[in-house]
Amino acid sequence: MDRSRAAQVADLLRNLMAFCLVATLVMCGARFPVPHGVGEGGGHWIHAVEQLLTRAAWEGRAWHAERHRVERSVHDIVVLLEFAWKAARRAEFLHASDHRARAVGLLERAVGKGYFRATDLAPVYELIERHLPTQGGPASVERPDVGGAFLLQAGDVSP
Repeated sequence: MDRSRAAQVADLLRNLMAFCLVATLVMCGARFPVPHGVGEGGGHWIHAVEQLLTRAAWEGRAWHAERHRVERSVHDIVVLLEFAWKAARRAEFLHASDHRARAVGLLERAVGKGYFRATDLAPVYELIERHLPTQGGPASVERPDVGGAFLLQAGDVSP
């Protein structure tokens, strides 16, 4: 074998070893760090929101009487947040902000209907703030004091 052929074989083996290492890590479920910002964690935060909303719904006064409506409300909120997250990942910030505002509005209406207690939703609002920040300013969702109401500021949608 000549020298250039040996170098090519060595490069091929080195690349194969790197591929095998990455494939092994992926198969074992290793997680690679994702930079902080929009879409952090690959959207897994949306599943956390769904679980938090479901737990909060169990504590709400309408769970037993209107369970189907409460579950539908949870589903609609989660779908809107997923749309917002996907739009933000595509850099369609106007659409992302619109879907985010609709999800927050639906969440506030659900609190008004008794589907959730406002005090149980602080972690949900924190996740929304963290993963779907508003364009050009601070997050628009205000967390309440105990028993307070959540507010959506008028400047949520920016051009």
